[in-house]
Amino acid sequence: MKKLTIKRVILLACIVCGMQTIQAECYVLDDPTTVTLYGVSGATKTYNVNGPAAVLTFEASKYWMGVSTNFTVYQTVNGVETKVGQTGELNKDFQAYTMNLNVNATQIKFKSAGSLNNYIRNVKVTRAKLITCLVHNWFSTHLK
Repeated sequence: MKKLTIKRVILLACIVCGMQTIQAECYVLDDPTTVTLYGVSGATKTYNVNGPAAVLTFEASKYWMGVSTNFTVYQTVNGVETKVGQTGELNKDFQAYTMNLNVNATQIKFKSAGSLNNYIRNVKVTRAKLITCLVHNWFSTHLK
């Protein structure tokens, strides 16, 4: 009877792990709209993150004749705002950017710099996967 219960636990753990790998990506933030931010004034755009954060992805570009353009990205964790990263000089064509976030981030903010208009679009934050599959460790500690 005891071996049957262990087999069921192992089967359940394998099913959970398998579901995690085939599951579609979940987002705690997904905004496909294009937002225009004026660089000279240091305009900002803040988004709320609705769950445990993992990775921020977005696309950014500048007005065709903008100079020294970039976005600085900040995250808010436990009420404290910290810098996540910066895009570097923007291109007139949209380019994709990826930045890792703290799992406890509740907001992200884009701050525009440079001359004329800068643009962001397709801002997404993936949901952090908090359950880790430890079947191998379980096997090595419980089935000796």
